[in-house]
Amino acid sequence: MKITSETLNQLLLDYQNDKNLMKTDVTKLESYASTLLNQIEEKAKEVKESEKFIKSIVL
Repeated sequence: MKITSETLNQLLLDYQNDKNLMKTDVTKLESYASTLLNQIEEKAKEVKESEKFIKSIVL
């Protein structure tokens, strides 16, 4: 959850600072948000794989 929170916080900060003109170019904002979403999904996969591995050791 911490990674998700930090990633979304970074999106908000970058939007507020108008990084790469996100405030005026919806396409850039969508692209940036999509990239961050993909990163969150990848981290979620890693966590699930780690959970499976740990459970296999414990059981």
